[in-house]
Amino acid sequence: MRYGLTIPMFSHRGGEFVHLRVLLDILGSEGEQSIWQVESVEALGSGADELHLASDSGHTFFGAELKRLVSKLEQIVDGEFIAFKSNESQPWIVIKAGDSTFYDVMTDELEVLSMFRRVFASSQFIPGMEPPAIM
Repeated sequence: MRYGLTIPMFSHRGGEFVHLRVLLDILGSEGEQSIWQVESVEALGSGADELHLASDSGHTFFGAELKRLVSKLEQIVDGEFIAFKSNESQPWIVIKAGDSTFYDVMTDELEVLSMFRRVFASSQFIPGMEPPAIM
């Protein structure tokens, strides 16, 4: 991943909590059709046990199923959400939740970062992962 943004979890609409489901919604059909792997997940809520099990076992989900699971969560404390396009071995996007305070979104696709920047004005580029031209 060449480019990355940090999105504070309390940055949406005047301090409203940013849920992972919002990030997945922004990715649209491309995110829903991707195959997602979850790692090192720590979460709270009714879908947490299933997500923890998937994280521990290496189980993968289509994006639509991942959205269903995370919609049951109250909070994501930590975790890495890695998306692969069909028949590709390298991820196209990685979303890391950190300490209940931020998401790092990393991708090679500048259009995707641009979408996140439009929605989350308080996002900042990850040092060393800035695009060649400020978006």
